[in-house]
Amino acid sequence: MPLPTLANLVVYVLQVAAIATAGVAVASVFGLAAPRARLLHFRIVLVVAVTLPLVWSAVARPAAPTPAWLRALGPVAGPPLSASAPATGVAAAEARVPPVPALPYLAGPMVLAAFGVGFAARAAWVAAGFRRLRRLRLGASRLEPRPAPVREAVALAAADADIRLSPDVACPVSFGDRRATVLLPAAINEYPDDEQRAVTCHELIHVRRHDWLRAVGDETVRAVFWFHPAIWWLLDAIELAREQVVDQEVVALIGRRRPYLEALVKLARPVSRPALRPVASFLTREHLAQRVALLLKETGMSKMRLIGGLAASTSSVLAVAAVVVWALPLQAAGRAEGAPVAARATVSALEAGTAAVSQEASAQQPARVREPKLLSSVKPVYPPEAKAKGIKGNVILEARIDEAGTVTDVKVLRSVAGLDQAAVDALKQWRYEPLNKPVVLAVTIRFAPDEKK
Repeated sequence: MPLPTLANLVVYVLQVAAIATAGVAVASVFGLAAPRARLLHFRIVLVVAVTLPLVWSAVARPAAPTPAWLRALGPVAGPPLSASAPATGVAAAEARVPPVPALPYLAGPMVLAAFGVGFAARAAWVAAGFRRLRRLRLGASRLEPRPAPVREAVALAAADADIRLSPDVACPVSFGDRRATVLLPAAINEYPDDEQRAVTCHELIHVRRHDWLRAVGDETVRAVFWFHPAIWWLLDAIELAREQVVDQEVVALIGRRRPYLEALVKLARPVSRPALRPVASFLTREHLAQRVALLLKETGMSKMRLIGGLAASTSSVLAVAAVVVWALPLQAAGRAEGAPVAARATVSALEAGTAAVSQEASAQQPARVREPKLLSSVKPVYPPEAKAKGIKGNVILEARIDEAGTVTDVKVLRSVAGLDQAAVDALKQWRYEPLNKPVVLAVTIRFAPDEKK
């Protein structure tokens, strides 16, 4: 699972934005004009954008290091490591990259708190919408006896619901699944029979398709990603495609386009009564113009072209998503940049000027290995000039150990002027037990001239 860091949150937001944007653009590039194909395509994009970065971080080792500007965001889950503390595996690994000033520790919790407040506010908004729908249902009158156009719509859509007339809604709405309810505006009685039939058929098709459950799921995603404009954009595209799918099915069932278009135009007219809030996501008129335009355009695609375009668009989205999560990966727990794979060992100091030596395995080993046993060590010699000047600090080295247990190469990861060479000379003389394969260790040597034996 990804580490709960502020840097990972920023990366995840960028990943989702890139994948969602690419998904919407790909639909236009491959000419997915058919609403059913667009709906399926956008659903796939949503699933890929939300889940692929998380899955990738869980199953694949990050292919690129975290950029410095993201490392500067610091941790979210805990306070920054103390510079005076003994080097743990993570601390030794972080010494491999240049130090980056971190934001204050409170930055992470503040971001998490803001996320929680936004999610709670959005969830409360949706809950208030449910309560509003319940009040509307109780305030509406059941349509009994049903007029002939409504009975015909029930037969055409092969679905039924509790159909009611409400003076408080300007547009028809359906909600609920097992006990579905359809609210029709009271003004629908003034519509011609063909228009009544078309409007009722539209809502009953939503009932038959169980679109209420999908809408609730979309609102849940919107609540989680309340801060992400790309997710809102993608959900808006899904909602439009869903309405267009139902529009086409209504026209196919009633066999006439004109009555349905005229009903849509009437419903699109401004009304004096207030909009139904906070459930506008379920009852929106913003898409009506686009729905009318598509019905007038009468676009069509052959089955082979439809399948080919959908396959090409989906493959393109997956390719773009793979590049995005590879180029800017989340850091997973246990696979953090430079994460350790072996435990620490400590060698006691034998004279004033050498306090402690701690060593850890580097993350260059792909799996946890047994820490090599230190057979012999050589005390670092404190340079007289550095000791006289009071120079002290931690020199962090990277040591490569071959199969014979010999230190074959030493690199300075964190330098202290005047002390580096003494640390390198001492470490080159250390000997370890024979190994099955070479390993790389991060070794910290601390010089403190004021400490006593």
